[in-house]
Amino acid sequence: MKGFYNELKEVWGPKKKGPVHLKRTDGMETFSDRTRVVARWSEHFQKLLNVNGDINHEVLLDNIPQRITKTSLYEIPTMDETTRAIASLKDGEAPGEDGIPAEVWKHGGDNQFSRLRQLITNAWEKERAPSSPVHGYHQEKPEAERHKYRLVDITLTAER
Repeated sequence: MKGFYNELKEVWGPKKKGPVHLKRTDGMETFSDRTRVVARWSEHFQKLLNVNGDINHEVLLDNIPQRITKTSLYEIPTMDETTRAIASLKDGEAPGEDGIPAEVWKHGGDNQFSRLRQLITNAWEKERAPSSPVHGYHQEKPEAERHKYRLVDITLTAER
């Protein structure tokens, strides 16, 4: 990055420090003395920020361009959308807020996928995330062997 800035200096030359030159409001005279510069900036911001407050808000709101409402966004994500979203996760990346690596979702098996799908569907229908954790195992394992595998908490992080 330092090399980038050094090359910029070569192209544009060193930064020149010196007095600030401003013009009067009418643009006829340039000045650089500190007192007049400060007074000119003060004048500029007084004019910019102290405008008449008589604004008709209804007219302003009516002039805001409206967007089309996409009702398809209200529908529960399809099985295909969920599958594509999981497939698009990158392996080997740091896990998200929930601490679950992408590989768990991608290679968790049908049981893990169906539980995630159930969680999404329930949250979508109720319009809120569950208040208690929903657990699933990395892969479907016989009951006797489950103690050997990590339990995965798939509660939505927004509710935590």
